[in-house]
Amino acid sequence: MQAKGMRAFMTVMALAACGAAVQGQGLPSSNPAWRWLNPLPHGDAIYSASFIGASEAWVVGMSRGAYHTTDGGETWTAARFGPPLGFMDVAFADSGHGWVVGQDSDDWDYTSDSLIWHTSDGGTSWQRQYRAEGGGGLGAVACLSRSVAFAVGRFGAVLKTTDGGETWSKTNVPAGAAKYDFTDIQFIGRKEAWVIGYGFPNIVLHTQNGGNSWEMLPIDGPPSGWWLYKIYFTSATVGWAMGDFASIWHTTDGGKTWEEQKDPHTGLNVQVCGMQFLDATNGWAATTDGRILRTTNGGAKWNIKASMPRYGFHTLHFSDPQRGWIFGEEGLVLRTTNGGASWLRLGKGTMHHLLDLAFMDASNGWVAGWGGTILHTSNGGEAWTRQNTGVTDNLIGVDFVDAQHGWAVGWGDYILSTTDGGRRWSKYEISFTPPTSFYSVDFVDLTHGWVVGSNGITMRTTDGGALWLAGGSSTADDLAKVQFVDTLHGWAVGTNEGVILRTVDGGSSWTSTIPKFSKLQQGASMQSVCFLNTQEGWACGAYSTGMDLFGGIVHTTDGGKTWVPQPIRPVVLQILSAISFVDSQNGWAAGEHGLLLSTKDGGLTWTQETRPCPDEWVLGLEFIDARTGYLVGSSGTILKTTTGGLQR
Repeated sequence: MQAKGMRAFMTVMALAACGAAVQGQGLPSSNPAWRWLNPLPHGDAIYSASFIGASEAWVVGMSRGAYHTTDGGETWTAARFGPPLGFMDVAFADSGHGWVVGQDSDDWDYTSDSLIWHTSDGGTSWQRQYRAEGGGGLGAVACLSRSVAFAVGRFGAVLKTTDGGETWSKTNVPAGAAKYDFTDIQFIGRKEAWVIGYGFPNIVLHTQNGGNSWEMLPIDGPPSGWWLYKIYFTSATVGWAMGDFASIWHTTDGGKTWEEQKDPHTGLNVQVCGMQFLDATNGWAATTDGRILRTTNGGAKWNIKASMPRYGFHTLHFSDPQRGWIFGEEGLVLRTTNGGASWLRLGKGTMHHLLDLAFMDASNGWVAGWGGTILHTSNGGEAWTRQNTGVTDNLIGVDFVDAQHGWAVGWGDYILSTTDGGRRWSKYEISFTPPTSFYSVDFVDLTHGWVVGSNGITMRTTDGGALWLAGGSSTADDLAKVQFVDTLHGWAVGTNEGVILRTVDGGSSWTSTIPKFSKLQQGASMQSVCFLNTQEGWACGAYSTGMDLFGGIVHTTDGGKTWVPQPIRPVVLQILSAISFVDSQNGWAAGEHGLLLSTKDGGLTWTQETRPCPDEWVLGLEFIDARTGYLVGSSGTILKTTTGGLQR
C-alpha cells in the first residue's frame, strides 16, 4: 500500500470497512488497571465454546483468556492467561480438565508460534503445556478423556497427548499433508475421527485407530478457492464439511465421496462456521454474516431460520431441541429456549463503534458513536443510558460545557445540541455543496464554539449555535479534531496530510504547519490534539516511512508555531488516535490494537502500558484527573481507570 493509501486508511472513518440484562460487572480487561464498562459482559470475539452438561460452558476468542458460565450464559467469569490475542478453540473433558489452543502473539500482533494451555482445576489456574516456534498456530482441539487429547493446526500438524498434556507428539500423517492447514477435528467414539484441511483440493484425514495412522481423502467438488474449514459427523458414515461461499458438502460413506447441499444463502466472504445435528434429520448451522440455517431432512434442504446481518456468528451449540446458543463477534451470545423460534441476546450495552467522549466531572459523561449513538452516565460509568438523538448517521464528536449544554456532530450536514443534558436533542442543518461531514466540536463557554470536518471545513459560532459562520481554513485536509482554550486560541489537526492548524482570532483565520517526525517521513496523519493553555500542547497520529506506519507524538511550547517530535521507545507500528493531558507532566495516548502510552514528564519519555483491549481500536481518551480516566473505541468498548491507567 502506498503512503497516500496508508494515510487514507489511518482516519477514524476507516472503521467503515473494518437485550437481556446481565448480572454483575464487566469482565476484567487485559490490563487490571482498567475496568470494562461496555458492552457487558465483554466485547471479545468468541470463536469456540465447549459445553459441559446443559448449562456450563467455556468460551475463547480474540483476547487473552477464557470465559466461563455455569448458568447458561446469564453470568460469566473470566480467567486471564496467555497471549493478548490468539485463542481459537477450547475443549473440556469434564468440569475440571480442559485445553485451549491457538497462536502466540506479542503486545499487538500474532507471531508464528503455536500454543496449548491446560487447566486441571476447573479453570482456577492455567499452564502453558506446549509452544512450537514457527508452528503457525493451532486451530482446533478435541479431548477424549482427562489424559487423551488431540490438537490440529497449520502445516499439517496433528498432535496427540496421552498423559494429560505433559507431552505432545506429532502423529503420523500421510505425505503431502504438510501443505494443508488443519482447522477442525471431530471424534465419533474413541477411535474414529476426521480432520479437515483447506487448500486445493480440500481434504479430510480419517483415522479408525485413535490417530495411530491416518488416510487422506480429497473432497472433490468445491471449485478452486472454495476452502472448507469446519467438519461435523453424526456417525461413522454421515458427515458434513463447511466453509467459503456458505457452502455445505455432505458425505454418506465416511468421507470417501462428497455432494454439495444447497444452502439458500450464499455470498462472497461468507462462511458456514458451525453445525450441529440433534438427530439424523434435525440440524442447525450458522454463518459468519448472521444467518441461522435449519434443516429437518438431514440437510437435503436448508432454510434460513433467522437473519441478523449486523452480527457475525462463529459457533453454535444445542443442549436439547429447545435450548441453544450462538456465539460470535463483539462478545455476542444469543440464546433460544423455544427451538429457535426466537433468540435473546445475553448482554447489554451498545456494540456500535464509539469515537468521542466528554466528561464534566467524576459523575457526568457522554459518549458519541455510530448509528446516531449518544450514551450518558450520571454515576461515573457504572451505568449508561442511550439518549434519543433523532438521527441514525454516525456521530463522531461530542462536547459539553456543563451538565446541561452539549453538542454533537458526525456524518451529516447538521449540528446537534441539547440544553437539558441530552434528554432532548435538536438539529441545526447546514447546507454544503458538495455535502460535508463534521468530525469534531468544541465549546469554551455557552456561546463560543467551533466544528471542523471533511475537506478542511471549519465553522464557528458566537451565540451558542443559533448561527454558524464558515472559518478561513487554509487547508483541504480532513480535520479530525479541534480544541480551543479560550475564545481566541485554537488548533485543529488533519488526517490526510498531517497538517496542524492554529488560530489566534477565534477561527476567523488559520495558519498551518506539517510536523516532521523523521527525515525519512513520507506522509503523516494527525488524529488528536490536547492543549493545556495558549502555549503548550501535544498532538498525536502516525507517519509513514516506506511501507511502515509509526505512531507519533509532537509537542509545542509556542502555541503551535513549531512542533518537536517526542521519542516513543520502543517504536510502535500502530496509529495513535487519542491523547489527553491533565497537567504539564501527566499524559496518555492510545490507539490501534488497544495501544496505551503514558508519560509522567511531559512526554520526554513515553512508557508502553499493557494494552487493556488488544483486539479493539481506542478512538477516544479522556482523563479528568491524574487517576481517573476513560477510553472508548470500536465495538462499543468503554473502559475506566481509577489508578492512572498504570499497573505499577
